[in-house]
Amino acid sequence: MKHAFYYLFFAVVLFSSCNKEKLPVDETSEKKCRIVSADMVFNPEKKTDAAYYTGSAIVNYDEKSNIKSIISTQDSAFRSFSVLFTATQLTLKTKYNGDWIYKLDGQGRVIYVEFYNGAIKANLAYNADGYLSSLIKTDSYSGSQMSYTFNYADGNLIKATGVNSLNGNTETLEYTYTNDIAIDLTSNANPLYYLEINEVIPGFFGKTSKNQLSSVKQTSMSKNYGSGYSFSYSFLHTRDSEGKITSMKIGTIYAEINPGVPNYIRGSWNSVYNFKYQCD
Repeated sequence: MKHAFYYLFFAVVLFSSCNKEKLPVDETSEKKCRIVSADMVFNPEKKTDAAYYTGSAIVNYDEKSNIKSIISTQDSAFRSFSVLFTATQLTLKTKYNGDWIYKLDGQGRVIYVEFYNGAIKANLAYNADGYLSSLIKTDSYSGSQMSYTFNYADGNLIKATGVNSLNGNTETLEYTYTNDIAIDLTSNANPLYYLEINEVIPGFFGKTSKNQLSSVKQTSMSKNYGSGYSFSYSFLHTRDSEGKITSMKIGTIYAEINPGVPNYIRGSWNSVYNFKYQCD
């Protein structure tokens, strides 16, 4: 989350499901499977450290296979919420952060989001091929806007570039992918999450990257001072004999960027997610 990146290890993630157009299934298997529960461990190698914590979540679906609710034991690992669906809007009713609003166009795509009681708002647009083509994000506290443009190659989002309307500061996101077909896991395994679309609900954001995310490098730079910081994320997946992803490890490295000197690594940490499926 952009406004809380210095505390990213306390960030919460949406355990994502989908709408009727896209179930989180293993495309390599004949069986259709969906994730029904997950466990998460932050910094598993530091069990005696205050930075170590765990959490778990259960995912509930309605009769149309839409996600109905998430029940979490620890909201710093998974966000608890319920979902209300209408033809023009999704509403996530969160446990601690109020209602999160997703307005839809006539094709069922998100064209407006509103988080944290309106503190963060964004307008989205799509190109003729159905991919996200622009995002204008407004921070109600500062009055600033970040306007993003997007580059795609081989069916994947490979780069997003944002410019701040007040000070000209920039943010660049660079993505790499494996050769595997993308399977929906947690929101922080989705490229759009790093644009501060914190809860990425599959099936509602047009065409998305076709392959599984392998790494993200996020760089924020000051126009006036030439300094900034970066977060580098790496994704390691473990699959079972049927090809389903049963575990995902996300490694994070946080570095400061200053002119004339090598980047300084300020910290690193890991998060491990384990998934359980129900198959037809």
